[in-house]
Amino acid sequence: MDLEKIPESQAFSMNEFDFSATSLAKNGVAEFDDWVKVGEFIRLSNVACQWWWGDWLNMGEDAFGERSSQALESTRWDEETLRVYAWVCRNVPASNRLPGVPFSHYLTLAKLPVQDQKSLAEQARDQQWSRNQLKKAIDD
Repeated sequence: MDLEKIPESQAFSMNEFDFSATSLAKNGVAEFDDWVKVGEFIRLSNVACQWWWGDWLNMGEDAFGERSSQALESTRWDEETLRVYAWVCRNVPASNRLPGVPFSHYLTLAKLPVQDQKSLAEQARDQQWSRNQLKKAIDD
């Protein structure tokens, strides 16, 4: 499906901003605070997307089995990337996912027992560890 051909019905609005597949259009003059909120929404959406994709894929697999793989092509994402997202999400329960800890850190944490993930994620967040620092802490 070409992005340009996505129907406008799949777009949505936030205040004066219209989000579509190809643009963020501004209708009229927005207040500064509204503009800032839209930027925060975009940032949070970007941070959350990997979790959303992974959880969506796992949900589909649980509900539809092998049939769910038919949806992968329609996402226009690399299949291996989606499989990594799904693997991390399947191995890291929502209760262990902390704001401020990048998804890339969970690539490392997902290999650990569930009961060890949260405390290490908290340390990584509080001490602002890079992924390499997290790996080193795990190896020590």
